[in-house]
Amino acid sequence: MVTWSGQPKFPVTMHYQVYSCPAAASCSNPTTTFATASNPLVFANAIWCFGVTQTLFFGYNVVLIDANGKSTNAFPAPFTCVPQ
Repeated sequence: MVTWSGQPKFPVTMHYQVYSCPAAASCSNPTTTFATASNPLVFANAIWCFGVTQTLFFGYNVVLIDANGKSTNAFPAPFTCVPQ
């Protein structure tokens, strides 16, 4: 979930960028595009934990790019998976 401000031109694309991936995991750089404005922007199931047997830290940044090519600075969106 990402809140935003300003006057972005939609569609807006959200890019997750991994900067730290545990050796025991599989990491990707998910991307999605939002056709219309909503605040917050919710990228359901972009990143998730499944079948972890140990606590794992994942380092991600998020960048938003609007229809004019204007982008945000990367902002941190790390998360930790904990076995259930």
